[in-house]
Amino acid sequence: MPRSLMRWIVRSIFPAYLGLHIYAYVQLTTAWEPSLGKRILFGTWLVLMVLSLFFIRRLEMSEYRRLAATTAWMSYTWMGFIFLFFFASLSTQFFIFITEAVAAPQYFGSRTALIEPIDITLALSIGLSIYALWRGAWPKLVRVSLSSHHLPSGACLRLIQISDLHLGIVPTPLRLKRIVALIKAASPDLVVSTGDFTDLRTDQPYSGLSDLAALKAPLGKYAVIGNHECYAGLPRSEQVLQQAGFTVLRQRWVNLGGFIQLAGVDDPVAVGGRPHLEEEALHNADPENFTVLLKHRPELEPSMVDRIDLQLSGHTHDGQIFPFTLLPRLIYPVRPGLTRFGRAALYLSRGTGTWGPPMRFPFAPEVTLFEIKRKE
Repeated sequence: MPRSLMRWIVRSIFPAYLGLHIYAYVQLTTAWEPSLGKRILFGTWLVLMVLSLFFIRRLEMSEYRRLAATTAWMSYTWMGFIFLFFFASLSTQFFIFITEAVAAPQYFGSRTALIEPIDITLALSIGLSIYALWRGAWPKLVRVSLSSHHLPSGACLRLIQISDLHLGIVPTPLRLKRIVALIKAASPDLVVSTGDFTDLRTDQPYSGLSDLAALKAPLGKYAVIGNHECYAGLPRSEQVLQQAGFTVLRQRWVNLGGFIQLAGVDDPVAVGGRPHLEEEALHNADPENFTVLLKHRPELEPSMVDRIDLQLSGHTHDGQIFPFTLLPRLIYPVRPGLTRFGRAALYLSRGTGTWGPPMRFPFAPEVTLFEIKRKE
C-alpha cells in the first residue's frame, strides 16, 4: 500500500473509527452502568478491535496465515457491526426524540428514555449485522438485455461481468463457490472482471483460484486493473489474474469472434493519472464494430459517447453498507445499473465481493449476465 494512502488512512479514517468506539463505550456504559471490572474488559476489547487493523497485514505477510485470516474476519465483521451500531443509535435517538415531541411527555420517564434507546439500538445493530453477513455471502445473478445495430445479423452474445471480488485475507470460500456456480449456470460466451479482483499481498496460493481457473468461456476471460491491484502490488496481482485464467487488457483491445472489439484500460492509480487511456486502448479499432470497454471506475470519457457501445465498470460497491450507499451518488454521476449516453451505455455493477466487512446492506453483491442481440 502506498505510504501516502497509509498516511491518509491514519490521519482521516483512524480518528473517525476510534471515535465510533468511544461513542459505543459511552453509550453502553452509561445505559447499563456495569462494574469497573466489566468497563475495563469492554474498553480493552474496543481498543484491541481498533488496533487489530494495524496487525492484520503484518500477520498476512508472516507464516501465521490462519491466525491472520481469523483476525481479519473478526476485525472486519466487528467494523461492520460498529458502523451499524452507530447509525442505528442515531436513528433510534431521533425516533425517540420525535415520539416524545409528539406524544404526551408523561409516557416517557427519564429511566425509560435512557435504557430503551440502547436496547433498541443493540437489537437493531445485531439483527442488521446478521442480515448483512448473510446478504454479503449470497451474490445474485442480475440479467441485462441489450440490442445494437453494430452486431451482425443473427449474432447473440452472453457476457458475464464480475467486479470488485477482492480475493484476499478474509476467507470467503462459500461465496466464491456460489459465484462460480452462478457463472457456470449462465453458460456465458465471455467472462470479464472489471477491476479489484484481488487484495492478496503474498505469494502463497489462494485456494479458490483453481475453481475460477476451471471456468471456461468460448470467447475467453478478460480483466482490467483496478486500484486495489496496485495497492496489493501490480506484478503479484497480474500473476493472480493469470492463475485464475484471465487475460489482462492494459490499454489495448482484442477482436473476439470476428464481430466484437473488447478493450480495457488501467485504473488511474496504475498509470499515475495519465489521461486519454481509452484512445490509446482503441487505437486502430473499427468504430463500426460492436465495442465493449472495461474500465474500473464509472467515468465515461466524452470521446467515447459515440465511439463504444458498452462500458462495464465497478469500483463503488454501491457503498456496500447503508448509509455509505449514499456516498457514491455524491462522487459519481451514474447510479448502479445501466445509464445511456448516446450510442454508449455504461453499466455500473454493485460488485461481486466485499471489501473490509464481509457484509452487504441492503443490496446483494451481483454477478451480471448481459444478453446482447442485434437490433433489427
